[in-house]
Amino acid sequence: RQMLKHWPRNLPPNWKKSAEDATWKWLDSIVIKMGLCPWAIGVRKKGAIRCIATSAPDVETLVNDADKEITLLMEGLGPNPSSSVPETTLLISGAPINGDLQNSFLKEYREYLLAAYEIQGILDRRGLVGTLQLVPFHPQAVHNLYKSGELPDAADYAIRSPLPTFHLLREKDILEAVQGSVSASKVPDINRERLRRLGLDAAQAALARCCIGIPGRTA
Repeated sequence: RQMLKHWPRNLPPNWKKSAEDATWKWLDSIVIKMGLCPWAIGVRKKGAIRCIATSAPDVETLVNDADKEITLLMEGLGPNPSSSVPETTLLISGAPINGDLQNSFLKEYREYLLAAYEIQGILDRRGLVGTLQLVPFHPQAVHNLYKSGELPDAADYAIRSPLPTFHLLREKDILEAVQGSVSASKVPDINRERLRRLGLDAAQAALARCCIGIPGRTA
């Protein structure tokens, strides 16, 4: 399979930090505060979330970075894991290409999904399906790619993030978190209802506030 390839470029100053700061803000002010993931607050309080931006200019480099993050997560499932090993990772992509703030890596959602497919392939090849999960988030994410021409849906903001983000998490943590709480299968329906009550304008504004400070990113 041919992978998307871009040449190296100059990143704006502090792009990585601004990307990570925006993602933390999104996690706290949208994912946790709005209750979109009932179990996120626990792992956040424990300080067990790793939020890391990659400057990968192409899918091949991105996949290599993701493979390293997967290895780090797996260390936490081994004997005598270090307390510094994360339980879950938010791998942020979307760096500007050749310094062009309007032409960022994985800007288009379909391109992002192809990259997510390649990262999912790592889990398949390493026999980690059922041990780790990959959850995709993107600024243009929609629940249904095939409903073109429809009006924007506030529910799509349940899977939207300031920048293209790959959430890697451990299956055992999900199973432990859902015990005695809301069923994981009900969360998507609850989120759709909650965000539609909030409204499209409010959902857009909430995400836009998280994007303040990212070079070239406004919403």
